[in-house]
Amino acid sequence: MHDSHHVVFLPGFMCDERLFSDQAEALNRMGIGCSVGDLTQAASIERMASHVLDLCRATTIMQHKFKMTREIDAGTSSTQSIS
Repeated sequence: MHDSHHVVFLPGFMCDERLFSDQAEALNRMGIGCSVGDLTQAASIERMASHVLDLCRATTIMQHKFKMTREIDAGTSSTQSIS
């Protein structure tokens, strides 16, 4: 997966994640992660935006943890342990 590439799709009115299935599949084959924001539960535009930003933050954290795990497994971690 590209470390800095992640696409968040936002479905419009009366749409859901099925709308983006072809695009998500193609991007995943290229190693680019995808998420679909669920805007159906929000009561306002502000709540929708907050939900999407939370999704982006969570995705960024997960990507960072995945990268660190890969580096540790490969013995190339740039982190230093404290003795």
